[in-house]
Parts: sequence; structure tokens; C-alpha cells
Amino acid sequence: MTSAGRPLPHLALTAIVTLALLVLGGHTSVYAANYSVTTTADSADGVCDSHCSLREAVIAANGTPLVPDSISLPAGTYVIGGARGDDTAATGDLDVTCTSVGCTTSAPLTINGAGAGSTIVDAGGSDRVFDLATAQSNITTLNLNNLTIRNGDPAVANGGGIRVGNSDTVNLTNVVVADSVSAVSGGGLSSSGNLDLTNSTVSGNSAANGGGILNGSPGILTINSSTISGNYSGGSGGGGIDNKYTASLTNVTISDNITSGPGGGILHSGLGAPNLTLTNVTIADNSAASASGLRHDDPAALKNAILANNAATNCGGAVAITNNGGNLDTGATCGFALNNAVANLEPLGDNGGPTFTRELLAGSQAINAGVNAGCPGTDQRAVPRSDGLCDIGAYEAGAAGPTPTATPAATPTQTATATPTATPAPTPTATATATPTRTPTATPTRTPTATPTRTPTATPTATLTASPTPTPSLPAGDPDGDGWTSVDEGGIGTDPADPCGANAWPADLTGNDNRLNIADFTSFIFPLRPNGSFNKFGHPVPDPSDANIARWNLDLAGPGAGAITIADLNTLNPAVNAPTSRPPMFGGLPAFFTNGGLCPFSP
Repeated sequence: MTSAGRPLPHLALTAIVTLALLVLGGHTSVYAANYSVTTTADSADGVCDSHCSLREAVIAANGTPLVPDSISLPAGTYVIGGARGDDTAATGDLDVTCTSVGCTTSAPLTINGAGAGSTIVDAGGSDRVFDLATAQSNITTLNLNNLTIRNGDPAVANGGGIRVGNSDTVNLTNVVVADSVSAVSGGGLSSSGNLDLTNSTVSGNSAANGGGILNGSPGILTINSSTISGNYSGGSGGGGIDNKYTASLTNVTISDNITSGPGGGILHSGLGAPNLTLTNVTIADNSAASASGLRHDDPAALKNAILANNAATNCGGAVAITNNGGNLDTGATCGFALNNAVANLEPLGDNGGPTFTRELLAGSQAINAGVNAGCPGTDQRAVPRSDGLCDIGAYEAGAAGPTPTATPAATPTQTATATPTATPAPTPTATATATPTRTPTATPTRTPTATPTRTPTATPTATLTASPTPTPSLPAGDPDGDGWTSVDEGGIGTDPADPCGANAWPADLTGNDNRLNIADFTSFIFPLRPNGSFNKFGHPVPDPSDANIARWNLDLAGPGAGAITIADLNTLNPAVNAPTSRPPMFGGLPAFFTNGGLCPFSP
């Protein structure tokens, strides 16, 4: 998209479309169209009839720019592909535009899935998934509801999952954007227009900057009740979000993002007059070279925000934060009244509602400590903040979250002029059995045993007598003294009685907090990336350049339940094909760090 200037407000866009309809009303009849997709195949024969693919439906909608269109997308996995570079949706990504000669504005297109866990649009690494910044340079609106977008890769271009042009608008509701990559900016989403996320998740994406989201100038980014987690960016920064213009976040969790540059959670630094507003936002456990939580080089106003346990410092930047009250800092770098505080956050998990959150545990100083004026009526899960005392952050303690539903948003009424008369039942080629969001690792993959007398007969050497002896500072229930309890080890598939052998892997490499988190993986992700062993999907590749723009996939070996197991970690070093506890994946360092102990690893 090449048009310049501030994004066009939605009301102005609606007025333009209405005026066009009035002008043409005396000459032709126009009707809203609902296209029903009937196949998961990525076909494009030019007609959306009784055999209608998602691509054919998008092409048909692009040809009717004067009326709002909708596409009904049943449960199934829709794998799209083809050559990059096309701007008509004929191949590669799905271009949402208007193809009529002289068209400057297209009425909104709405795509309704059956749920983020069951309707999946997968680009398979061939290109991004949706593109609005096309060569036509027209004004376009796309509404996506109840679906997942994943595995986008436009190569050396912005927007791994979706790209939004200057005057375009994209609204995501109950949408997951995952596992996508850009060699430039915005691994999940890149926008310089209007981008709005509600009840959505951006996770596991990577880019040079803006691993999850890039909001470029003159973009307007609005995020409500959503989670930005597990994204990665290179040295340009912004692991979760790179904001270069205007962004407003309310009831949002930003957790476990990584960058080798500044701003692990958010990088707020742009040209012109960038502005950032955070209300009841939780920013925790992100990693960066500096300002791991929030890098604020431009004005940022925070109310009821948590900055907690980010790896370097929680905050840092050239412009002081505007503190509107009710903010919490577990360090002393944000300029809040409540600093060096105890956040006591549970790891990211399913606490009810449509997105994962960080629960406030008993003893958290965030409970009942927020500013009531301007506090949202519900938390990120849509749980009422009904006790009259607002908690700090996106989570309100003391109430169970609602059970999420997979009911799709209502679609516009079908009309005979543009809708196939017969809608066969769809026959998906693959039914999604797991949502793209990570299943919490607290779900055990096998029953742990706490028996400390088990003899590891398969240990590569006979020098186990040199193993360190557990000290009183080790956690209770940790018979092998590796810093992980028997229950925790059972959850990831390691042996609770073996600190150094074939089934041992002390996961708590950093922080000494007795849990596996992004900071632990960071200790060996960066040395591993340049070796060219794995691409962004975790599969071996011979091309080192692919690995350099890759993202880390935790669940490498399956079965895809999100749990990290010995089988997953064994895939890290296929050349050695050795137990995961061997030191090569840690750059030659011993893997056992608790109390300075060393394990007798074999080469």
C-alpha cells in the first residue's frame, strides 16, 4: 500500500461506501453477498459456486467492492500456497482488495470461522496469509472472527501473518495469529493503518523487529482483552510489540517474549508523535538486551499496569513514563510509587476466557491496589471487577473465568444474487485437534515417580559418584537435586530420580525459580540459531540463512499437545543423536547449574 496520511476512520469509510450506493442506486440493484466455502482445497477456477474454496470466495468478494461481503468458513484446515508477488489473490497470500478498474474504496469483507481451535488458515510457509497493502492502493476493511492464522512467511517483506496498509482497517475478534515469520518487520502482524484486536492471541511469531506486532507510522493500534506471548525479534527490538505511532492497550497480557535488542515486551520508539496508553496491562517474564518489559523513548501513559520479573530491567527509555496511578514494578526502573513489589504471578495459562492470562496468586501486592477511576468493568477474561477494588493488571483475583465458546459471529443474510443456491456440507481434509496456543505444561504427559532409589543403568559413564548431593536449599520433593521437583519433572517427561543421565534435563537454567520459562530457553536459543540446523518449524534444513530468521518451536517432536518432552529436546542435536542433557546444545557448558554442581557428561 502506497497511500500516505493518517488512517481513514471507520465512520468516514462507511460514509464513502454509503454515498457510492446512493449514487448508483438509481441505476442498478446491489446486494450484500455471503459466500459459503465448501472445500479446504486451495483451488481458483474463477467461480465461487457449489465448489467454492476460500481463495475463490476472496476473489469473488474482491470483484464486488460496492457492497459488504462475508465468507462463511467452516471447521477445517485451509492450506493456501503458491508463488509470492501476486496482488489479486490468484496465488500466494489472500489479497483483500478491489480489482475493478478505477476502484479506490472497497466495502468491508467479513470472514467468519467456526472457532480459533477448529478453523485454521495455514500458509505453509509459502507467503503471508492475508494482505491488504496491495499494488491497487485502495481503502479496504477486513473483519476476521473465530479462526486461526498460522505459518505465514512473506520472506523479505513485512507482516508474516497479515499486512495492513496505511488507510486500511483490520479487526480481529477471537483470532489466533501464530507461528509466522518475517525477515523484516511484524512477524505476526504488520500495520500502518487501523488494527484492532479483541479476545485474540498473537503467539510464536518472529521478525527482525516487532516479533508479534509492528505498528508503523501512521498506524493506530487498539488491543483489548488479548494476549501477546512467546514471540521473538532480532536486534532491532520489540519482541512482543514494536510501536512506532499510536497504540492503546486495555486488559492485555504481554508475556514470555524475547528480543536480542531493546523492549522485550514493548518497544515504544518512533517518528513524529508516537503515543502509548496502557490500562490494566500485565507485562511479565519478557527478555531483552535492555528494558525487557517496556522501552519508552516516546510518551507513554500507564494506569494499573504490572511490570514484573522481566529479565534485564522492567523499564527504560529516554522519556519518563506518565504515571496515572495504580502501577506496580517488581524492580525500581519504572518510576512508580509501588516498586520492588511482589507481583506473585502464576505462569501464563488457561484461567477461563478466550485467551491465556497470568493469575494473581495470594500475597500479590497487585490485589485491590489499582486505581478505581477508569478501571475497566471486567478483566481480560470478561470477569467482573465487582468488589469495588480494582486489581492491578489484566487479571482480577478471586473469581473464576467464563468458559470460552466456539460460536462464530453472526454472518450477513445470504442473498440469491451472489450466493450459491446450494451449500454442500464442507468436507475438511484435516480436523484441527489442538489449538495453536500452547497447552500449559502443568498437564503431565506421564505419571511421575518420586522413588529416589532408582538406579540409572543406561548412564553413559560409571562416574555417577561425582554427582552433587542435594542441599537443604533445594526445593522439597527433588530427590535428584537438579532443581526440579518430581511433580514438575513428570510434567515434562524427565526422570525425577536422575540428575545427569539419559532422561535428565535440568530445565531451570536461569533465575533459580524452579520452573521452565522463556529466560531458561534464551540461555541457549541465541547460540543455537546461527548453526543452520533448524528452520522456523523446527525441522532440519541445510541452509543457515533460513535458521537466521527462524523462530524457536518448543514442541518439536509432537504429538503437538504443547508439552515439552525429552523427544522434543532430542531433536536439538540430530548430528549427535544423544540424550538431551548432553552439553552441545548449551554451547559446551554443563547443563546442571543448581548450587554450582556439575554432571559427568560423556562427549
